[in-house]
Amino acid sequence: MTAHALEWQRAAAALTRAMPRHRMVGNGMQATDADELHAGVSAGTPWSEVAARLARRQTRAAMAAIEAGDRQTARERFLRAAACYSFGQVPLEDGPAKRSLYRDLVEAFGRAGALLDPPAEHVEVPWRGRSLRGWLLRPAGVVRPPVVVVLGGIDAWREEYAAGAELVRDRGVALFLLDAPGQGETRVLGGLHLDRDVRLALSAAVTHVLADERLGDRVAVWGNSMGGHLAALLAAQDPRVAACVVTGGTVRPAETHTRFPRFLAKVQAMLGLDPEASRSLMDDLELDAATLAGLTCPLLVQHGRRDAVFKVANAREVHDLAGSADKTWQEWHDGDHCVDNHADEKYLAVARWLAPGSPARGDGLLVVGVAGQHVLDLDDRGEVGDVLVRAQEVDGGRDQVGLVTRCDAELLGDVRCHVEPGLDVLLAVGHADDVLLVALVLDVVVLGSHDQALPARGRGNQRVTDSPGASRV
Repeated sequence: MTAHALEWQRAAAALTRAMPRHRMVGNGMQATDADELHAGVSAGTPWSEVAARLARRQTRAAMAAIEAGDRQTARERFLRAAACYSFGQVPLEDGPAKRSLYRDLVEAFGRAGALLDPPAEHVEVPWRGRSLRGWLLRPAGVVRPPVVVVLGGIDAWREEYAAGAELVRDRGVALFLLDAPGQGETRVLGGLHLDRDVRLALSAAVTHVLADERLGDRVAVWGNSMGGHLAALLAAQDPRVAACVVTGGTVRPAETHTRFPRFLAKVQAMLGLDPEASRSLMDDLELDAATLAGLTCPLLVQHGRRDAVFKVANAREVHDLAGSADKTWQEWHDGDHCVDNHADEKYLAVARWLAPGSPARGDGLLVVGVAGQHVLDLDDRGEVGDVLVRAQEVDGGRDQVGLVTRCDAELLGDVRCHVEPGLDVLLAVGHADDVLLVALVLDVVVLGSHDQALPARGRGNQRVTDSPGASRV
Protein backbone atom coordinates (compact mmCIF):
# COMPACT_ATOMS: atom_id res chain seq x y z
CA MET A 1 0.00 0.00 0.00
CA THR A 2 1.35 3.43 -0.95
CA ALA A 3 1.86 6.18 1.58
CA HIS A 4 -0.97 8.16 -0.04
CA ALA A 5 -3.36 5.22 0.16
CA LEU A 6 -2.43 4.61 3.79
CA GLU A 7 -3.03 8.25 4.66
CA TRP A 8 -6.40 8.15 2.90
CA GLN A 9 -7.36 5.03 4.82
CA ARG A 10 -6.47 6.69 8.11
CA ALA A 11 -8.47 9.79 7.22
CA ALA A 12 -11.48 7.69 6.22
CA ALA A 13 -11.29 5.74 9.49
CA ALA A 14 -11.12 8.99 11.47
CA LEU A 15 -14.24 10.32 9.74
CA THR A 16 -16.25 7.16 10.31
CA ARG A 17 -15.23 7.20 13.98
CA ALA A 18 -16.23 10.85 14.35
CA MET A 19 -19.51 10.30 12.52
CA PRO A 20 -20.57 6.70 13.20
CA ARG A 21 -23.71 5.28 11.69
CA HIS A 22 -25.75 5.61 14.88
CA ARG A 23 -24.96 9.32 15.19
CA MET A 24 -26.04 10.07 11.64
CA VAL A 25 -29.16 7.89 11.68
CA GLY A 26 -30.18 9.10 15.13
CA ASN A 27 -29.97 12.68 13.89
CA GLY A 28 -31.95 12.52 10.69
CA MET A 29 -30.01 10.64 8.01
CA GLN A 30 -31.58 7.69 6.26
CA ALA A 31 -29.83 4.48 7.32
CA THR A 32 -29.00 3.42 3.76
CA ASP A 33 -27.46 6.85 3.12
CA ALA A 34 -25.28 6.49 6.20
CA ASP A 35 -24.10 3.08 5.03
CA GLU A 36 -23.41 4.36 1.52
CA LEU A 37 -21.49 7.34 2.88
CA HIS A 38 -19.22 5.13 4.97
CA ALA A 39 -18.72 2.71 2.08
CA GLY A 40 -17.96 5.49 -0.37
CA VAL A 41 -15.32 7.21 1.73
CA SER A 42 -13.73 3.86 2.58
CA ALA A 43 -13.52 3.14 -1.15
CA GLY A 44 -11.62 6.35 -1.80
CA THR A 45 -14.24 8.99 -2.64
CA PRO A 46 -14.09 12.22 -0.63
CA TRP A 47 -16.57 12.32 2.26
CA SER A 48 -18.24 15.57 1.24
CA GLU A 49 -18.55 14.45 -2.37
CA VAL A 50 -20.42 11.28 -1.40
CA ALA A 51 -22.65 13.18 1.02
CA ALA A 52 -23.55 15.80 -1.59
CA ARG A 53 -24.43 13.10 -4.12
CA LEU A 54 -26.71 11.41 -1.60
CA ALA A 55 -28.33 14.76 -0.76
CA ARG A 56 -29.04 15.48 -4.42
CA ARG A 57 -30.65 12.07 -4.77
CA GLN A 58 -32.90 12.75 -1.79
CA THR A 59 -33.77 16.16 -3.25
CA ARG A 60 -34.82 14.59 -6.55
CA ALA A 61 -37.04 12.16 -4.63
CA ALA A 62 -38.54 15.11 -2.73
CA MET A 63 -39.33 16.93 -5.95
CA ALA A 64 -40.96 13.81 -7.38
CA ALA A 65 -43.11 13.55 -4.25
CA ILE A 66 -44.20 17.16 -4.64
CA GLU A 67 -45.21 16.52 -8.24
CA ALA A 68 -47.23 13.55 -7.01
CA GLY A 69 -48.95 15.70 -4.38
CA ASP A 70 -47.32 13.87 -1.46
CA ARG A 71 -46.20 16.72 0.77
CA GLN A 72 -45.35 14.52 3.74
CA THR A 73 -42.94 12.34 1.78
CA ALA A 74 -41.47 15.44 0.18
CA ARG A 75 -40.79 16.95 3.60
CA GLU A 76 -39.13 13.78 4.84
CA ARG A 77 -36.93 13.61 1.74
CA PHE A 78 -35.87 17.24 2.07
CA LEU A 79 -34.96 16.60 5.72
CA ARG A 80 -32.88 13.61 4.70
CA ALA A 81 -31.15 15.73 2.08
CA ALA A 82 -30.44 18.36 4.73
CA ALA A 83 -28.96 15.67 6.99
CA CYS A 84 -26.63 14.55 4.19
CA TYR A 85 -25.46 18.12 3.64
CA SER A 86 -25.11 18.67 7.39
CA PHE A 87 -22.82 15.70 7.92
CA GLY A 88 -21.14 16.23 4.57
CA GLN A 89 -19.81 19.69 5.42
CA VAL A 90 -18.24 18.71 8.75
CA PRO A 91 -14.69 17.87 7.57
CA LEU A 92 -14.38 20.89 5.27
CA GLU A 93 -12.46 23.96 6.37
CA ASP A 94 -14.22 27.30 6.15
CA GLY A 95 -14.06 28.39 2.53
CA PRO A 96 -15.94 28.23 -0.79
CA ALA A 97 -16.63 24.47 -0.69
CA LYS A 98 -18.04 24.57 2.85
CA ARG A 99 -20.11 27.67 2.10
CA SER A 100 -21.56 26.04 -1.01
CA LEU A 101 -22.56 22.91 0.87
CA TYR A 102 -23.97 24.96 3.72
CA ARG A 103 -26.13 27.02 1.36
CA ASP A 104 -27.50 23.76 0.00
CA LEU A 105 -28.16 22.60 3.57
CA VAL A 106 -30.08 25.77 4.43
CA GLU A 107 -32.11 25.50 1.22
CA ALA A 108 -33.01 21.83 1.81
CA PHE A 109 -34.00 22.39 5.42
CA GLY A 110 -35.98 25.46 4.46
CA ARG A 111 -37.88 23.56 1.78
CA ALA A 112 -38.75 20.90 4.36
CA GLY A 113 -39.83 23.60 6.78
CA ALA A 114 -42.07 25.22 4.19
CA LEU A 115 -44.15 22.02 4.20
CA LEU A 116 -44.81 22.20 7.95
CA ASP A 117 -48.01 23.58 9.47
CA PRO A 118 -47.31 26.30 10.38
CA PRO A 119 -44.28 26.69 8.08
CA ALA A 120 -40.82 26.96 9.61
CA GLU A 121 -39.32 30.44 9.56
CA HIS A 122 -35.72 31.45 8.94
CA VAL A 123 -34.82 34.00 11.61
CA GLU A 124 -31.95 36.45 11.97
CA VAL A 125 -31.23 38.05 15.35
CA PRO A 126 -29.19 41.25 14.89
CA TRP A 127 -25.92 41.27 16.82
CA ARG A 128 -23.13 43.83 16.46
CA GLY A 129 -23.57 44.45 12.77
CA ARG A 130 -24.10 40.80 11.92
CA SER A 131 -26.70 38.27 13.00
CA LEU A 132 -27.38 35.01 14.81
CA ARG A 133 -29.31 32.76 12.46
CA GLY A 134 -31.86 30.13 13.27
CA TRP A 135 -35.10 28.34 12.48
CA LEU A 136 -38.36 28.91 14.34
CA LEU A 137 -40.69 25.90 14.30
CA ARG A 138 -44.04 26.45 16.00
CA PRO A 139 -46.48 23.68 16.98
CA ALA A 140 -49.80 23.59 15.17
CA GLY A 141 -52.88 24.75 17.01
CA VAL A 142 -51.12 26.13 20.11
CA VAL A 143 -51.67 29.74 21.12
CA ARG A 144 -48.52 31.45 22.42
CA PRO A 145 -46.52 28.27 23.08
CA PRO A 146 -43.42 28.19 25.28
CA VAL A 147 -40.12 28.06 23.41
CA VAL A 148 -36.98 25.95 23.65
CA VAL A 149 -33.80 27.42 22.18
CA VAL A 150 -31.71 24.51 20.81
CA LEU A 151 -27.92 24.88 20.45
CA GLY A 152 -25.33 22.65 18.82
CA GLY A 153 -21.61 22.32 19.46
CA ILE A 154 -18.26 23.00 17.83
CA ASP A 155 -18.99 21.17 14.57
CA ALA A 156 -22.45 19.64 15.09
CA TRP A 157 -24.98 22.41 14.62
CA ARG A 158 -28.66 23.25 14.80
CA GLU A 159 -30.03 21.05 11.99
CA GLU A 160 -28.34 17.97 13.40
CA TYR A 161 -30.58 18.15 16.46
CA ALA A 162 -33.81 18.98 14.63
CA ALA A 163 -35.09 15.40 14.35
CA GLY A 164 -34.81 14.72 18.07
CA ALA A 165 -36.10 18.16 19.03
CA GLU A 166 -39.29 17.44 17.07
CA LEU A 167 -40.36 15.30 20.04
CA VAL A 168 -40.49 18.51 22.07
CA ARG A 169 -42.50 20.34 19.41
CA ASP A 170 -44.91 17.38 19.34
CA ARG A 171 -45.76 18.30 22.95
CA GLY A 172 -46.90 21.80 22.05
CA VAL A 173 -43.58 23.60 22.52
CA ALA A 174 -42.02 25.86 19.88
CA LEU A 175 -38.41 25.29 18.81
CA PHE A 176 -35.82 27.94 18.02
CA LEU A 177 -32.96 26.01 16.40
CA LEU A 178 -30.12 28.51 16.75
CA ASP A 179 -26.57 28.75 15.50
CA ALA A 180 -24.69 30.71 18.16
CA PRO A 181 -21.63 32.81 17.29
CA GLY A 182 -18.97 30.47 15.89
CA GLN A 183 -21.52 27.89 14.76
CA GLY A 184 -23.17 26.84 11.52
CA GLU A 185 -24.80 29.42 9.30
CA THR A 186 -24.04 32.21 11.77
CA ARG A 187 -20.33 31.61 11.18
CA VAL A 188 -20.00 29.92 7.80
CA LEU A 189 -22.30 32.28 5.90
CA GLY A 190 -22.53 35.18 8.34
CA GLY A 191 -18.91 35.49 9.46
CA LEU A 192 -19.72 35.82 13.17
CA HIS A 193 -17.35 34.04 15.56
CA LEU A 194 -17.67 33.16 19.23
CA ASP A 195 -16.04 35.59 21.67
CA ARG A 196 -16.12 36.44 25.36
CA ASP A 197 -19.50 38.13 24.95
CA VAL A 198 -21.21 34.98 23.72
CA ARG A 199 -23.63 35.02 26.66
CA LEU A 200 -24.79 38.51 25.70
CA ALA A 201 -25.36 37.32 22.14
CA LEU A 202 -27.47 34.42 23.37
CA SER A 203 -29.43 36.76 25.63
CA ALA A 204 -30.17 38.84 22.52
CA ALA A 205 -31.75 35.70 21.05
CA VAL A 206 -33.88 35.28 24.19
CA THR A 207 -34.99 38.92 23.87
CA HIS A 208 -35.92 38.30 20.24
CA VAL A 209 -38.05 35.28 21.16
CA LEU A 210 -39.83 37.09 24.00
CA ALA A 211 -40.65 39.99 21.67
CA ASP A 212 -42.54 37.69 19.29
CA GLU A 213 -46.21 38.08 20.24
CA ARG A 214 -47.06 34.70 18.73
CA LEU A 215 -44.89 32.99 21.35
CA GLY A 216 -45.31 32.58 25.09
CA ASP A 217 -43.33 34.21 27.88
CA ARG A 218 -41.42 31.08 28.95
CA VAL A 219 -38.11 30.27 27.26
CA ALA A 220 -35.94 27.23 27.96
CA VAL A 221 -32.51 26.46 26.51
CA TRP A 222 -31.18 23.07 25.44
CA GLY A 223 -27.53 22.78 24.48
CA ASN A 224 -25.60 19.85 23.04
CA SER A 225 -21.83 19.35 23.43
CA MET A 226 -20.19 22.81 23.48
CA GLY A 227 -23.75 24.10 23.22
CA GLY A 228 -24.42 22.42 26.57
CA HIS A 229 -21.74 24.59 28.12
CA LEU A 230 -23.27 27.66 26.46
CA ALA A 231 -26.74 26.69 27.69
CA ALA A 232 -25.50 26.46 31.29
CA LEU A 233 -23.69 29.79 30.94
CA LEU A 234 -26.82 31.47 29.60
CA ALA A 235 -29.11 29.97 32.23
CA ALA A 236 -26.71 30.99 35.00
CA GLN A 237 -26.58 34.64 33.93
CA ASP A 238 -29.97 35.35 32.34
CA PRO A 239 -32.85 35.03 34.84
CA ARG A 240 -35.40 34.92 32.00
CA VAL A 241 -34.41 31.33 31.17
CA ALA A 242 -37.13 29.08 32.59
CA ALA A 243 -35.33 25.72 32.26
CA CYS A 244 -32.00 24.37 31.03
CA VAL A 245 -30.96 21.08 29.42
CA VAL A 246 -27.27 20.19 29.03
CA THR A 247 -26.56 17.15 26.84
CA GLY A 248 -22.93 16.11 26.52
CA GLY A 249 -21.69 19.39 28.00
CA THR A 250 -18.90 20.43 30.34
CA VAL A 251 -17.74 23.10 32.77
CA ARG A 252 -14.35 23.17 31.02
CA PRO A 253 -14.58 23.51 27.24
CA ALA A 254 -10.79 23.64 26.93
CA GLU A 255 -10.49 19.99 28.00
CA THR A 256 -10.86 18.56 24.49
CA HIS A 257 -8.07 20.41 22.71
CA THR A 258 -5.92 20.05 25.83
CA ARG A 259 -6.18 16.25 25.59
CA PHE A 260 -6.38 16.11 21.78
CA PRO A 261 -4.20 18.90 20.34
CA ARG A 262 -5.43 18.29 16.76
CA PHE A 263 -8.89 19.43 17.88
CA LEU A 264 -7.52 22.94 18.33
CA ALA A 265 -8.05 23.62 14.59
CA LYS A 266 -11.81 23.23 15.07
CA VAL A 267 -11.68 25.56 18.06
CA GLN A 268 -9.78 28.13 16.01
CA ALA A 269 -12.42 27.98 13.30
CA MET A 270 -15.13 28.58 15.90
CA LEU A 271 -13.30 31.53 17.44
CA GLY A 272 -11.56 32.97 14.36
CA LEU A 273 -8.33 33.31 16.36
CA ASP A 274 -4.76 32.06 16.32
CA PRO A 275 -3.79 29.08 18.52
CA GLU A 276 -2.55 31.07 21.52
CA ALA A 277 -5.56 33.41 21.60
CA SER A 278 -7.91 30.44 21.15
CA ARG A 279 -6.45 28.63 24.14
CA SER A 280 -6.72 31.75 26.26
CA LEU A 281 -10.37 32.39 25.38
CA MET A 282 -11.42 28.78 25.97
CA ASP A 283 -9.71 28.82 29.36
CA ASP A 284 -11.65 31.98 30.24
CA LEU A 285 -14.95 30.29 29.39
CA GLU A 286 -14.63 27.73 32.20
CA LEU A 287 -17.68 27.69 34.45
CA ASP A 288 -16.80 28.08 38.13
CA ALA A 289 -18.84 27.46 41.25
CA ALA A 290 -19.77 31.12 41.66
CA THR A 291 -21.19 31.29 38.13
CA LEU A 292 -23.11 28.02 38.40
CA ALA A 293 -24.61 29.07 41.71
CA GLY A 294 -26.63 31.49 39.60
CA LEU A 295 -28.17 28.62 37.62
CA THR A 296 -31.34 28.36 39.68
CA CYS A 297 -33.89 27.31 37.05
CA PRO A 298 -34.82 23.61 36.60
CA LEU A 299 -31.83 21.73 35.16
CA LEU A 300 -31.41 18.45 33.29
CA VAL A 301 -27.89 17.15 32.59
CA GLN A 302 -27.38 14.11 30.33
CA HIS A 303 -24.05 12.41 29.75
CA GLY A 304 -22.44 9.19 28.59
CA ARG A 305 -19.78 7.64 30.77
CA ARG A 306 -17.74 6.74 27.68
CA ASP A 307 -17.83 10.27 26.26
CA ALA A 308 -14.38 10.82 24.73
CA VAL A 309 -14.92 14.53 24.07
CA PHE A 310 -16.03 15.89 27.45
CA LYS A 311 -15.37 13.86 30.58
CA VAL A 312 -18.31 12.75 32.65
CA ALA A 313 -16.78 14.31 35.79
CA ASN A 314 -16.78 17.75 34.15
CA ALA A 315 -20.41 17.32 33.12
CA ARG A 316 -21.31 16.20 36.61
CA GLU A 317 -20.00 19.49 37.98
CA VAL A 318 -22.61 21.37 35.94
CA HIS A 319 -25.26 19.43 37.86
CA ASP A 320 -23.61 19.42 41.27
CA LEU A 321 -22.59 23.09 41.38
CA ALA A 322 -25.82 24.49 39.95
CA GLY A 323 -27.92 26.42 42.43
CA SER A 324 -31.14 24.85 41.16
CA ALA A 325 -33.41 23.03 43.60
CA ASP A 326 -34.95 21.08 40.69
CA LYS A 327 -32.15 19.28 38.91
CA THR A 328 -31.85 15.91 37.23
CA TRP A 329 -28.79 13.84 36.30
CA GLN A 330 -29.08 11.16 33.60
CA GLU A 331 -26.07 8.97 32.87
CA TRP A 332 -25.67 6.09 30.39
CA HIS A 333 -22.85 3.74 31.39
CA ASP A 334 -22.07 2.93 27.73
CA GLY A 335 -23.08 6.32 26.35
CA ASP A 336 -20.80 8.07 23.87
CA HIS A 337 -20.54 11.81 23.20
CA CYS A 338 -23.98 13.44 23.50
CA VAL A 339 -25.32 9.90 24.06
CA ASP A 340 -25.76 9.54 20.30
CA ASN A 341 -25.73 5.76 20.68
CA HIS A 342 -28.99 6.05 22.63
CA ALA A 343 -30.51 8.88 20.60
CA ASP A 344 -34.15 7.82 20.95
CA GLU A 345 -33.92 7.45 24.72
CA LYS A 346 -32.06 10.72 25.11
CA TYR A 347 -34.49 12.77 23.04
CA LEU A 348 -37.55 11.21 24.64
CA ALA A 349 -36.11 11.91 28.08
CA VAL A 350 -35.62 15.58 27.22
CA ALA A 351 -39.14 15.92 25.84
CA ARG A 352 -40.63 14.23 28.86
CA TRP A 353 -38.58 16.26 31.33
CA LEU A 354 -39.47 19.58 29.70
CA ALA A 355 -43.18 18.84 29.32
CA PRO A 356 -44.03 15.69 31.31
CA GLY A 357 -47.77 16.31 31.47
CA SER A 358 -48.19 17.05 27.79
CA PRO A 359 -49.25 14.27 25.39
CA ALA A 360 -47.63 14.17 21.99
CA ARG A 361 -49.51 15.96 19.28
CA GLY A 362 -50.74 14.32 16.09
CA ASP A 363 -53.30 11.78 17.26
CA GLY A 364 -52.58 12.62 20.89
CA LEU A 365 -50.01 9.90 21.57
CA LEU A 366 -46.27 9.54 21.71
CA VAL A 367 -45.70 5.96 20.57
CA VAL A 368 -42.05 4.97 20.75
CA GLY A 369 -42.09 1.36 19.65
CA VAL A 370 -43.83 -1.90 18.97
CA ALA A 371 -42.99 -4.95 21.01
CA GLY A 372 -42.40 -7.24 18.05
CA GLN A 373 -42.37 -10.84 19.23
CA HIS A 374 -43.17 -9.99 22.86
CA VAL A 375 -46.72 -10.36 24.23
CA LEU A 376 -47.10 -8.60 27.57
CA ASP A 377 -49.55 -9.17 30.42
CA LEU A 378 -51.24 -5.81 30.93
CA ASP A 379 -52.55 -6.77 34.36
CA ASP A 380 -48.98 -7.11 35.57
CA ARG A 381 -47.17 -4.52 33.46
CA GLY A 382 -49.64 -1.76 32.64
CA GLU A 383 -49.38 1.66 34.28
CA VAL A 384 -51.24 4.90 33.80
CA GLY A 385 -49.98 6.64 30.69
CA ASP A 386 -48.66 3.48 29.03
CA VAL A 387 -49.71 2.75 25.48
CA LEU A 388 -51.04 -0.57 24.24
CA VAL A 389 -50.32 -1.16 20.59
CA ARG A 390 -51.71 -3.90 18.36
CA ALA A 391 -49.78 -4.12 15.11
CA GLN A 392 -50.02 -6.34 12.08
CA GLU A 393 -46.90 -7.39 10.21
CA VAL A 394 -47.22 -6.40 6.58
CA ASP A 395 -45.61 -9.54 5.22
CA GLY A 396 -46.66 -12.21 7.70
CA GLY A 397 -50.09 -10.90 8.55
CA ARG A 398 -49.73 -11.88 12.23
CA ASP A 399 -50.95 -9.55 14.95
CA GLN A 400 -48.35 -8.37 17.44
CA VAL A 401 -49.40 -6.94 20.80
CA GLY A 402 -47.16 -4.92 23.03
CA LEU A 403 -46.99 -2.35 25.77
CA VAL A 404 -45.05 0.84 25.11
CA THR A 405 -44.34 3.61 27.60
CA ARG A 406 -43.84 7.24 26.75
CA CYS A 407 -40.39 7.34 28.36
CA ASP A 408 -38.60 4.17 27.38
CA ALA A 409 -38.83 1.01 25.34
CA GLU A 410 -36.68 -1.39 27.32
CA LEU A 411 -38.44 -4.54 26.08
CA LEU A 412 -38.62 -3.54 22.46
CA GLY A 413 -35.20 -4.11 20.99
CA ASP A 414 -34.45 -2.06 17.88
CA VAL A 415 -38.04 -1.55 16.79
CA ARG A 416 -39.54 1.90 16.32
CA CYS A 417 -42.97 3.28 15.60
CA HIS A 418 -43.23 6.55 13.69
CA VAL A 419 -46.22 8.84 14.26
CA GLU A 420 -47.16 11.44 11.68
CA PRO A 421 -49.52 14.27 12.69
CA GLY A 422 -52.95 13.96 11.18
CA LEU A 423 -52.56 10.36 10.04
CA ASP A 424 -54.73 7.51 11.28
CA VAL A 425 -52.29 4.78 10.28
CA LEU A 426 -48.99 4.39 12.13
CA LEU A 427 -46.09 2.53 10.62
CA ALA A 428 -43.61 0.57 12.71
CA VAL A 429 -40.25 -0.31 11.17
CA GLY A 430 -37.36 -2.07 12.88
CA HIS A 431 -35.70 -5.32 13.76
CA ALA A 432 -36.86 -8.03 16.16
CA ASP A 433 -34.74 -11.13 16.59
CA ASP A 434 -32.71 -10.10 13.51
CA VAL A 435 -35.84 -10.09 11.35
CA LEU A 436 -36.97 -6.89 9.67
CA LEU A 437 -40.38 -5.98 11.04
CA VAL A 438 -42.68 -3.69 9.08
CA ALA A 439 -46.06 -3.37 10.72
CA LEU A 440 -49.24 -1.35 10.51
CA VAL A 441 -50.43 -0.22 13.91
CA LEU A 442 -54.09 -1.17 14.13
CA ASP A 443 -55.14 -0.14 17.62
CA VAL A 444 -53.72 2.29 20.15
CA VAL A 445 -55.12 2.47 23.68
CA VAL A 446 -53.88 4.73 26.46
CA LEU A 447 -54.14 3.33 29.98
CA GLY A 448 -55.45 6.05 32.27
CA SER A 449 -55.11 9.79 31.94
CA HIS A 450 -52.66 11.73 29.79
CA ASP A 451 -52.38 14.37 32.47
CA GLN A 452 -50.57 12.31 35.09
CA ALA A 453 -46.80 12.62 34.79
CA LEU A 454 -45.11 9.24 34.50
CA PRO A 455 -42.52 8.15 37.06
CA ALA A 456 -38.89 8.30 35.96
CA ARG A 457 -37.97 4.98 34.40
CA GLY A 458 -34.86 4.35 32.36
CA ARG A 459 -33.43 1.39 30.56
CA GLY A 460 -31.09 -0.83 32.50
CA ASN A 461 -27.99 1.07 31.42
CA GLN A 462 -29.34 4.50 32.37
CA ARG A 463 -28.86 5.95 35.85
CA VAL A 464 -31.26 8.74 36.78
CA THR A 465 -31.22 11.11 39.73
CA ASP A 466 -34.43 13.08 39.37
CA SER A 467 -36.17 15.92 41.11
CA PRO A 468 -39.96 15.73 40.76
CA GLY A 469 -41.70 18.56 38.98
CA ALA A 470 -44.43 19.62 36.60
CA SER A 471 -43.81 21.01 33.15
CA ARG A 472 -40.58 23.06 33.04
CA VAL A 473 -41.83 25.19 30.14
